[in-house]
Amino acid sequence: MSHAKTKKIVKDALIEDLEGLKIKNDASSQLIPKSKQVKANINTSEAGILAGVEPTSLAFKLLDETVSLNWHSKDGDEISPEQPICEIEGEIKSILAAERTALNFLSHLSGIATLTAEFVKKAEGKTTITDTRKTTPGLRHLEKAAVLAGGGTNHRFSLADAILIKDNHLAYIGIADAVASARAKYPKLVVEVECDTLSQVEEATNANADAVLLDNMALEQIAQAIEIIRTKNPDCPIEASGDINIDTIAKYADTGVDYISIGALTKSSSALDMSLDII
Repeated sequence: MSHAKTKKIVKDALIEDLEGLKIKNDASSQLIPKSKQVKANINTSEAGILAGVEPTSLAFKLLDETVSLNWHSKDGDEISPEQPICEIEGEIKSILAAERTALNFLSHLSGIATLTAEFVKKAEGKTTITDTRKTTPGLRHLEKAAVLAGGGTNHRFSLADAILIKDNHLAYIGIADAVASARAKYPKLVVEVECDTLSQVEEATNANADAVLLDNMALEQIAQAIEIIRTKNPDCPIEASGDINIDTIAKYADTGVDYISIGALTKSSSALDMSLDII
């Protein structure tokens, strides 16, 4: 993700919280009578995977360039309550004004990275865990970066990145015609077909789709679908999705699918508990 895009996201978040980019708009911190240089630590009360170092740093720097941050960990590192994650030094009003925005990014993104790492661990390297477009509006690039920090991979960033022919498309066009039309209009894009029945898997395979997504299929159906696809096209990437959770991920990984996409990574993760403490 570009630094410029991250900077815009953080700036918008600061404007939302401060009604501008002025520290004086933090009415509470204005109760402190004099300027004062302080030190603070960012801590966590629970173990997890860190993500969001850049937007967290920018939350302080965009308000006050003189604030310094010394990170003890980087995105993708394991963190625990035993030691501070980051040391901050600067004007107290600047630190307090940026505190909540910074922690919102760090807590939310670290929660995504932590949940992703749990799925990756359960899969035991048998398949690749990937995200979806089920992201918070305006935060997609940050959330997908957090998935990477947790050891997962990214699916489409936007509808322009690849073609995924889904059930609502198939309500108006057949699989063979959809694949042919996609190839004609967008020859450089990957064409993937979402299938929820074995007959659709047959159609997608016969149409030479670039990839097949097995949606909401039982384990037995997935095994049959893989056999159908691999018999005709051994190199065709196979993805599984739909109602796969942390308790069932290992069984789905054992089927031999190449990818498992998990919408919960970005839409259902719990924020990691973070705090900022003046020392």
